[in-house]
Amino acid sequence: MTFNPTGQRLELRVGWPDGSQGIYYQSGMSIIANKWYVACGVISPNRNHKLTLSDGTAIAASPAGYLANVAGSPLMLGASAAGSSMLKGDIGFFGAWGNEFTAGDITNAIALGTSIMTSRGQTV
Repeated sequence: MTFNPTGQRLELRVGWPDGSQGIYYQSGMSIIANKWYVACGVISPNRNHKLTLSDGTAIAASPAGYLANVAGSPLMLGASAAGSSMLKGDIGFFGAWGNEFTAGDITNAIALGTSIMTSRGQTV
């Protein structure tokens, strides 16, 4: 996930071992500077990548069938295999699961993230 200052948007960026990347975002979604957001990103070998914010708004989604299956490739946070920067900002916490999240799982993950950030004195 990264904030694109040119487009003033939050983007989900997925990089592959060959150095190529996919960039997904929703037009018209404004992000406020210096405000914490809880986001749940799902990166799926089933080619159904998505990014959802704490208010339930889906701000990025991959086109169906567009993404390559990366099974067997290492998961990298913050950079692609080609060395491209994929993260700008702070990550409050990170979790990984073995299965693709359902809509209910995303809601629960965002509620947990909001609770954690609130317990740290942050307003989400």
